[in-house]
Amino acid sequence: MYYKKAFDALACFQAPLTPEYCKRIIACCVFFETKEQHPSALNSPYLGVVPMFFTRNDVAMLFAVTGADIHEVELIAMESDVTEDNWVISNDPYNLMVVYLIHRVLTEPKLSNDLKDQTSMALLKLLHYKFFTSVVNKSYPYGADEATMAYVINSMTKKYDIIRVESWGALIEERCRDVLTEGSIHYKTFIEFKDDVDIVLILSDCQTNLRQKIVRVNQLYYEAKATNDKISTYSSVDVIDGKKIIVQTTEVFDVMNANMQLQILSPARLIDLELVEVLTSKYREVSVELMRSLLVKFCEMNVEQKENRSFKKKINIQDPKSGEKVPVLTSISELIQTFLQKTYRYCINSKDVDITSKKSILIKTLNIYTSSQILDEDILLIKRSFIYLITKMEISRRAATIAALTTCLILYLLVRSFDYVGASASASTSKLEASVA
Repeated sequence: MYYKKAFDALACFQAPLTPEYCKRIIACCVFFETKEQHPSALNSPYLGVVPMFFTRNDVAMLFAVTGADIHEVELIAMESDVTEDNWVISNDPYNLMVVYLIHRVLTEPKLSNDLKDQTSMALLKLLHYKFFTSVVNKSYPYGADEATMAYVINSMTKKYDIIRVESWGALIEERCRDVLTEGSIHYKTFIEFKDDVDIVLILSDCQTNLRQKIVRVNQLYYEAKATNDKISTYSSVDVIDGKKIIVQTTEVFDVMNANMQLQILSPARLIDLELVEVLTSKYREVSVELMRSLLVKFCEMNVEQKENRSFKKKINIQDPKSGEKVPVLTSISELIQTFLQKTYRYCINSKDVDITSKKSILIKTLNIYTSSQILDEDILLIKRSFIYLITKMEISRRAATIAALTTCLILYLLVRSFDYVGASASASTSKLEASVA
């Protein structure tokens, strides 16, 4: 019981934990999850593409909340007889204090069960974020190539946890929930906090479990990079004897979709003001600020949907014209994937589209999503879904404005996808070609 006696003896831990104390701990976690580019990193299955760091300030923040002196906690770690000097994880003062705090939270009789759950989860997630950033930043000291990482993630099956849950933030939350459940092998240790070996085991088990999942992705990434297996270098279409032949379409689409999915996690990544200005200049119903607001809400809704596991990705609504029940995709992630896949497929199969020309793709896309003569069920589903989501965002109630916003958003997302398909013209030219529409 060395650790328990040592921590209990510290002056800062003499008083019972209060709800206000717990809320400050939860605030530390929320602050870390939402600062800088952390939301994009946590809501993505990629590693090393979006920077994320656990700094000294993040460590100091929790020590400030508890009032603990880091040097006193370091002394507790140094004087333990169950660890070796080179055991970095179990000798870290922050790591040890987090495990002790979880014990205190779970055993504090005056706290509600709900607050105990929220606080213990916040603490364990902070610990995992610290482990996660350390392993990832050592694995990718100069960052990861986005196209290669996209290829790796899209080549993995759902037997891998990161593919099943779709993001590292969701994976960490799921793991923390498992560790804190009453059926966990560590739950008794959290409650009793008696066996020092078991306390150290919590730290090593949490770090090892997360590191193994990261290492598997690392192995695939560096294997792909070593063989120059970068999907961004693939051509999507070739021309043989005057006919368009699809070349490696699946791989190109996978990279395009993966990168677009990453963009719609963060307004900072998705919004290109130059493109917004070019598009909105063609639609008097849509101002730059209105379009920007739409893109921000689009990202926010996407993140909210990913955090809601019970969210229905597809529903039926009543068609205002026919009165019949028709399907809509309510999941932004599913809608983006369907939009890219079906739109490019439609263009590839159209005889009047030069699939190597962005301008040609743009014009065709504008025509199919604004025409009342289109009968293709996939295109109708996509258009109906965009209208439904934009209406739900309550940016405008005017039908004309919603229609214009729908067209702008479709063209905007299409132009952003051009960076990942082998069509001619530069990215900057692509933005200006939107004016042709």
